[in-house]
Amino acid sequence: MAELDRALEGLICYSEVYADLAGVQCAQETARWLAGRLADHFLKEETGVFAALSQLGSEHDVFARKMQREHREISLRVESFRKAAESFVEAIDLQQSIGDLQDAGKSLSSFMAAHMGAEEQRYTRLR
Repeated sequence: MAELDRALEGLICYSEVYADLAGVQCAQETARWLAGRLADHFLKEETGVFAALSQLGSEHDVFARKMQREHREISLRVESFRKAAESFVEAIDLQQSIGDLQDAGKSLSSFMAAHMGAEEQRYTRLR
């Protein structure tokens, strides 16, 4: 996620300069990678880890259901980010496309970081 954040920050568009688009390829590759792998990861986590966690009591069950809802939200954000990254080549307004890509990527990155942090914190408490 840190590499994605750096790539998104590096996207620059000024009216007097065309643009520095070095981060677009990284964003596109990241979007494709996430779209191709997260569904399987989520399924394994939900049927394995979260199912077991739910058996430990109501507090853990509430947490597991919250994490499952967040998986749905992450999937939506990945799709939004993927669309922004893939439609970039068709952009009419480059500055707007860069902004859309950065917004979608930052939204995804910050949400995923918070989600993973909450999971890690919960798992650490269980050890």
